Amino acid sequence: WPYMRSGHLDMGTSIVEVGGREGKITAEMAQFSPTTRFFSLEPFPSLHIQASHRLASLPNAKVLPYGMGEIDLVGEVLGAQDALEKIEIRAAVPVFREIMAQTGGQVDTVWMNCEGCEYGVLKALLDPAGLETLRRIRYLVVAWHRSSWAFSSDDERRRARCDIEDKLAATGAVWDLLEPRESTQRWVISS
Repeated sequence: WPYMRSGHLDMGTSIVEVGGREGKITAEMAQFSPTTRFFSLEPFPSLHIQASHRLASLPNAKVLPYGMGEIDLVGEVLGAQDALEKIEIRAAVPVFREIMAQTGGQVDTVWMNCEGCEYGVLKALLDPAGLETLRRIRYLVVAWHRSSWAFSSDDERRRARCDIEDKLAATGAVWDLLEPRESTQRWVISS
């Protein structure tokens, strides 16, 4: 978000935020750029409720009550308040297609903090069945985070990240490092 606010990244007309939490960043961006449409996905009910309240007065922002992953899943996980919450994860490619049906067939920017199920989003887009959808995304902004729960080791996480980066590069996408300290990359998928 700071890159967009400072003008280093074009906001575009549609942004999908995978993992919007309580909606603070989406609300700031939607107020800053009222002509851009924002779709924020948040599977945790406690956070989704907060985001819904925060975004209620912003006609250009919508929070969806599910997350994205490689496949559809429903389950209970430990949530933000250290309580079990029932969450829904939907397969990424159909979700992107639903959003693209509302945005003229493409999404300008997908923003995600890659910690766990977000790896599945990227894997689904890079699967042969997802490549057409990936090509209708202009920018993919990924902040890579160390995750203690999604992988059995740092080596497994690094291998998964390198595999995704190699597959993105094989599509012709190019990247630049937006924030070296945070390991945030912007991939240019289409122009």
